[in-house]
Amino acid sequence: MVDDKPRPALTAKTKILYGLGSTGTGINLRTSNAFLMIFYSQAIGVPAAAVATVMMIAAIFDALVDPFVGQVSDNLRTRWGRRHPLMYAAALPTALAYFLIWSPPDFLSPSALPLYLLGCLLVLRFCDTLFELPAVSLAPELTSDYAGRTGLIAVRRAFEMGGGYLMVLAGYEWFMRETANGGGGVSSPEGYHMLGLVGGLMIFSTILVSTYSTHRFIPFLSSPPQRKLAFRDFLREMKQTLDNKAFIIIAAAGAIYATGVGVTQSLQVYLNLYFWGLSQGQVALLATIQIPASLLGVALAPVLVRRYGKKFTAILFPALALTTTLASPTLQLLGLLPEGSALFAYLATEAVISQVMFVIGVATVPSMVADVVEESEVRTGRRSEGLVFSADNMARKFVSSFGVFIAGLILTFVAFPVRAHPGQVDGDVLNHLVLMWMGSITLFIGGSIVVVSFFPITRERHENNLRILAERGAPLPADDGALLPPDEDLSPRRI
Repeated sequence: MVDDKPRPALTAKTKILYGLGSTGTGINLRTSNAFLMIFYSQAIGVPAAAVATVMMIAAIFDALVDPFVGQVSDNLRTRWGRRHPLMYAAALPTALAYFLIWSPPDFLSPSALPLYLLGCLLVLRFCDTLFELPAVSLAPELTSDYAGRTGLIAVRRAFEMGGGYLMVLAGYEWFMRETANGGGGVSSPEGYHMLGLVGGLMIFSTILVSTYSTHRFIPFLSSPPQRKLAFRDFLREMKQTLDNKAFIIIAAAGAIYATGVGVTQSLQVYLNLYFWGLSQGQVALLATIQIPASLLGVALAPVLVRRYGKKFTAILFPALALTTTLASPTLQLLGLLPEGSALFAYLATEAVISQVMFVIGVATVPSMVADVVEESEVRTGRRSEGLVFSADNMARKFVSSFGVFIAGLILTFVAFPVRAHPGQVDGDVLNHLVLMWMGSITLFIGGSIVVVSFFPITRERHENNLRILAERGAPLPADDGALLPPDEDLSPRRI
């Protein structure tokens, strides 16, 4: 019984350690976006179309598996609650699968490498879901505050982006560093083994530390009713939860937006090295300055949400980021940009501005997903954080699945040469690559902005949902992370 025990406070330390868990997801996503295509297609020699096909299969796998994992997480009954057993179990296999992706055995034939990549990728995606989906589903239970959720999820996004960019930087500057004689580099297979080893160890440790940081909250988290749920009923409840206008809109917007981001991140190394003609050191510097830019965006997101609301913030800043991103290649194709150090200074400035605005949008959308939890509970009578957050989890994995698939198709369509070195690719090929990239991100990111404009949950509607649930006698988490009033019922909530 926990009736006579105070609910633990959601302290700054807990928020930071809770957010730390997304470091592993960031390492997985960012390094996959930055290096997976060039590692397998340029360093190893697998056709870009084959890598793209593998990523497309992984995207389909995610779309099918994530909702089921969310539903299982919502209905799991153990002495450690619904979420934590899955989070603990995911640590080792996630780390191992990440390591194996970057260390394909030498004895594999070229035709076997895509199958090897597919097997490792499916295991990695599934295990990442076992941790990240239950972990992010804790956010609505830790705080019910409209803007406070944005801040809590923003902390996770800060660690996701910071950890990811640091590992990408380490790839450029240490693991796959260019040597003085022109050897090494990201287009050479040397160094990727250490990237996988160090990244795997970081994934393993951050998952365990983050999961343990919220372990003491287990007695105060929601617990599903004890019942026998037939598979048909299991599917019926999934349909009831997912058949929600707000959920469909934010899930579609997130997946479309993430696909556009995935295309950009997958082609960024090609654009930087081949189109812009930057050195690996300059590319690493761009990755470095994006870390403080990301942290600034994370810090600004809750402030902007409190002032302008979530939907307006999620529309305006991605639109500004898209406009800023498209400006540079447009000016370059028109011959209006300077050369040399002045060009790099311009690109660095553009990277900071667009990254801040991009991160504001990225930090806001998952908070909109969290508000769907109460919207769904009002209608169905069940808390389904895991199932609802499967949309956000699936959308982010679209970054390194479907986005990489589109990037591979673009590389194949423009006939980008295999094992090419910077300065040796025909100018027409590079121009076609840039134009197709610009068209694709305009389609995907612009489309997501249009879709999110239809999101129906406002601050007033969210607060009304909380009032309805309170009148039904469904206790809610503290709205600011402070200790609940002493007369509050602190027993595990019944769904």
